[in-house]
Amino acid sequence: MGKSFFRFRHFTVNQERAGMKVSTDSVLLSCLTDLGNPRTILDIGTGTGLLALLSAEKYPEAAVTGAEIEEGAYLDAVDNFRESPYGGRLTAVHADVRELRDALFDAIIVNPPYFAGNAQELRSEARRTARQDATLTNRDLRETAERLLREGGIIAICLPPLRVPAFLRETEGALSPLREISLIPRDGKEEYLRIITLRRRPEDGSAASGTDGACEKSVFTVRNRDGSYTEEYLAATDGIFLTEEQKSELRRELGKC
Repeated sequence: MGKSFFRFRHFTVNQERAGMKVSTDSVLLSCLTDLGNPRTILDIGTGTGLLALLSAEKYPEAAVTGAEIEEGAYLDAVDNFRESPYGGRLTAVHADVRELRDALFDAIIVNPPYFAGNAQELRSEARRTARQDATLTNRDLRETAERLLREGGIIAICLPPLRVPAFLRETEGALSPLREISLIPRDGKEEYLRIITLRRRPEDGSAASGTDGACEKSVFTVRNRDGSYTEEYLAATDGIFLTEEQKSELRRELGKC
């Protein structure tokens, strides 16, 4: 694998080609959402495959597809999937998700672009493609869910708070919000991201099965005021990161490089 990698308890993520980093956002998107009992999961904009890998671990009966438009990240995802313990249930697709057809999924998970248009100057074309709203709009997300998500299926997404109202307006009638989690980076700070779980409505627009119209809302704080991780963060990510023994082994390995 490349020099830039991040090791979890059961797999390693190569971040070499696209210059993308393992993010707290993606880890929490996986840990804090309940996709039910999916047999098939689509990770939109999989990058180097982190969310797809976490999904394969969390849902051991599911086949997981990671779709990625940027070639470097896609190639890393191919490597990461092949070298993981879940390789037989993981598929990387080099494609624009807006062009995917002829497949239906029980669940979709997506950590989409945060920045609108070209207003945000980023360091590389790969990062611009991965993060700009110009490549994946709220309408794109709605149309993709309508096309690729089964009726009653679940989609989990994380968005900046300012983007949430427009997203919910755009998806109204197609997706029913089930849960919203406001992420606080540090105790005393303002919300920086929101994780939303929604269910696909039937084609006739009626309420999806298991949806009573109420959306559960909660707050999740990542760090305490002193910068240490909160107990809720440690509990949510328990079993995801390395044990102390594995960390010591990793330090020994790195010392030999």
